[in-house]
Amino acid sequence: MVNEEVFQDEVIRATEMNRGSGEVLNKAAITPVTIVRNDETFALMRRDVAAHWRKEASYAVHLTEVIWNALGHSGNMVPECQWISAFDEEDRHLMASELMAGYRKAVRDGSWEDFEAIMHEWSESGWAILNPEVQASFDVPSESISLHTDVPVTA
Repeated sequence: MVNEEVFQDEVIRATEMNRGSGEVLNKAAITPVTIVRNDETFALMRRDVAAHWRKEASYAVHLTEVIWNALGHSGNMVPECQWISAFDEEDRHLMASELMAGYRKAVRDGSWEDFEAIMHEWSESGWAILNPEVQASFDVPSESISLHTDVPVTA
């Protein structure tokens, strides 16, 4: 078998895999294996590892777009990121810091639900701030209710 450091995994020729598929699968159960056939390369890994990497990459793309819109684009934001315009520069920096910290933690320990919650809270808050009905509800004066009563308190 050929040992080459491509993706810090073992590189195996397709013919070698045909001769010892059980051994190759055993290796792939531990760490990804690259299989080379002619000018093509294939990655062989457990499905849960591939799913984890896909999720991590997907969140990284979304995080990058949100932070790019928050810190680099105060004008023409894509429609799905319009909620960011509800926040001032200081809040945008705070949001970027919280999202980055949540992403790093999720990469380390797989707590993607926590990352999703942070993203959701910022997004929902932004949309609520931009909603004219929500804004109007803040402008309605509340009725004053006296907490003092003339009724004696009995035990």
